Parts: sequence; structure tokens; C-alpha cells
Amino acid sequence: MRLFLLGAFANAKEVFVPLPGGGKLGLSTRGSTAFRVRVLTTDNAPIDTPMVAPDAEDAPFSSTSTGISAKFGSITVDQGKLTLKDASGKVLTTSDPIGHGDTGICSTQPGTDITGGDRAGDPTTVADSAACCDYCKATTGCKAWIFGNPGDEEGNCWVMSTVAGTTPSASRTLG
Repeated sequence: MRLFLLGAFANAKEVFVPLPGGGKLGLSTRGSTAFRVRVLTTDNAPIDTPMVAPDAEDAPFSSTSTGISAKFGSITVDQGKLTLKDASGKVLTTSDPIGHGDTGICSTQPGTDITGGDRAGDPTTVADSAACCDYCKATTGCKAWIFGNPGDEEGNCWVMSTVAGTTPSASRTLG
């Protein structure tokens, strides 16, 4: 994993950690006892919220092989998962993966269909959205899938290599 240490804010530094599938996290401290995590998309535009407005200066921290460490704890990133530890090294919490990785193909967006794209394989009929995801995972080049109501004459599971856009649809689930 490559980490980048850059000057990001006045008198502060930030460590950038790449995410699976693109984008990166910006890690730094905020105030004397808080960590700051910024999610930067693939176009480097930050998803940033001013959730902490400290009165004190930002705490000093050092870069580690997987994140940052400060006097009050550490925050690390491994395969897109953030782990927060206290000063003794005890794990306080670990997040779900951030970003798109191979394990995320089965996450769903109920009530969503696509507006266009390229098929990765032939449509098929399956029992449920989990089976549609399994079909996608077994299909070379599949990056997304659409599960629809049974009864469509073409089938109810479509596997896609590209998706051009999405639209609301009560009868579809996008994965």
C-alpha cells in the first residue's frame, strides 16, 4: 500500500491512502483529540463535512505503513476498511469496506434499473437477487447485474459489463 504525505491545510498534514476501485482517503487529526477522514473520489473532489470544529490546534501525528498514529490512538486502512484504535492499541471499531472492491458485487440497490449499458452474458431466469449475483460472479467481464420480477419472457437476471446510467424502477434491483 502506498501512502502519500502532503501539506493539506494551514499548519496541518494529511496522509492519502488509495482505495480499492479508485479514490482515496485523506487521514489527519482534527483538534487535539480527534481524527479526520476525508473521502476523495476518483476525480479528487473531496466529500468533506465540517463535523468537528475544535478550539485547539490539530494534534501531531506520524505516518505508519497503513495509516496514521497520534498520542491518543491510531487509524489504519486495510483493503478499504478503516480501523480505529485507542492509545493502548485496542481496536475500538472497524468499518465496512469503503469504495468498490470485488466483494461488493452483491450489494444491492432495490428499486433501481439501468438506462443503458453492455451485456456481459445472456439473460437467465433465477430464483432471487442472490442467485443473480452468483450468475454475475460466474460470468467473465460482469461488473453489475439487474434482477427483475419473474415472468419476463427474456429472463429475470441480466449481467452487465458496463452501466450507462440508472433510473428508478419498482420491479428491478441493481447489483
